[in-house]
Amino acid sequence: MRFGSIFPTTKFERPPTFQSNTKEAKQNFLSFLPAVVRNFREYAIPTIEITLDDDTSLDEIINLFVDINQHGVKVNRFDIVKAIGKENKLLRSVLKLIATQQKRRQDVYFKKRVSAFTRVLSELSFIKNLEFSNQVVDRMWERLFEIVLFCRTKEHREPRQVLKRFITSKKGQEEEDYKEGSKSDGNDDKAITASEMNVLQRCFNFLSDCYRTSSLGNTMLATDQPHFYTMVTSLMVSDLLLPH
Repeated sequence: MRFGSIFPTTKFERPPTFQSNTKEAKQNFLSFLPAVVRNFREYAIPTIEITLDDDTSLDEIINLFVDINQHGVKVNRFDIVKAIGKENKLLRSVLKLIATQQKRRQDVYFKKRVSAFTRVLSELSFIKNLEFSNQVVDRMWERLFEIVLFCRTKEHREPRQVLKRFITSKKGQEEEDYKEGSKSDGNDDKAITASEMNVLQRCFNFLSDCYRTSSLGNTMLATDQPHFYTMVTSLMVSDLLLPH
């Protein structure tokens, strides 16, 4: 290697020729000024080394993982669920109820659907106050996913329990279910079924009509997340929505 040269020039190494998008335009890496290249070379990637033993519980790992990832750009448990289970059929089928995925050049964004699901979820105060479309879809996805899980299992779950589902193997999850007395049948990776869709549509169509024709949409049952979740899950286990 020659001193004073930015890149190694031995026969074993080749100068990087890839391009990178900058504020000005797409540039070849070789055209970057030495100061810019130095920033790449000297960039420190923070790492945390953790030693685990046989007594370390899954809950400890999950809590540690979430705590670490809440520094800088805040990451919640559902963000981790999406990253781990992005190919999960249930997760993807829930997204299709509220949005379509589209691309603009290299960017991916979500276009919200016009449906009973989005009309009802839009009334939640923390969603109504969001500024960007992708944020709106993301939070709707999170709320609806919790409701769909309840529709499937008739079991209330904390975010920690949902995250655990996507970290453990099927065998490991069966052991966790046994310990916690869970009613889940291990089908959390299957897309929404026709019978589940029927329940979900009846529930959200009913609420959408009520919001439009009464003052229910202005109450805490529609705008406050805990009240809304209680209302929806109560409707699902009652016979109010059954055809008479």
